[in-house]
Amino acid sequence: MPRTLEDDKLLTAKQAAALMVMTTNGLSQQRFNGTGPQFVRFGAHTIRYWQSDIQTWLDSRLRTCTLEDHK
Repeated sequence: MPRTLEDDKLLTAKQAAALMVMTTNGLSQQRFNGTGPQFVRFGAHTIRYWQSDIQTWLDSRLRTCTLEDHK
């Protein structure tokens, strides 16, 4: 089922960065590198993030040990 604005929220890059406790420049760098959450591009300068995609990305970054990153 496609998501809608009724059950999810589109956030600006500034709102998304604040939710992730990072700078907008850091989030932009993650977009460039392909290491951040999925995003929606509406135009050359209009980027939005589904709030649920940010949560999914954050959940995927959970670790219990620093060694997990080196396996």
